[in-house]
Amino acid sequence: MTTFVYRIALIVPHAQRAAANRIALAMGWGAGCFSVPLARDSTGTATHWGLSAVTTQSFVDMLSSTQVGAEPEHLDPADVAAVMPVLLSAIGPAATPAGAQFDALAEGAGLVRIFPE
Repeated sequence: MTTFVYRIALIVPHAQRAAANRIALAMGWGAGCFSVPLARDSTGTATHWGLSAVTTQSFVDMLSSTQVGAEPEHLDPADVAAVMPVLLSAIGPAATPAGAQFDALAEGAGLVRIFPE
């Protein structure tokens, strides 16, 4: 049984969204995970994309290792190289309120969610 011990919020710039989604897919998260549109203004065009999920210790360990230059063998090195330098992340206990964590990460980057009209 998988034990989800963390809640994670991730944000990437629009230019790295496809690479970030390929990484998520390779990790078994499914396609199109970076699906929350963000911008400096809630009426603007999305400049960044985010996700929020519960995750495992092994994912957090992998994320930490790629931030210091290690490349997990099941991920495309070009995707890792494109995403890791610009990835914004927040990690907390699994019980962390998802919306509050995600919004705090976005706000810290000067971003807000874009809601469909």
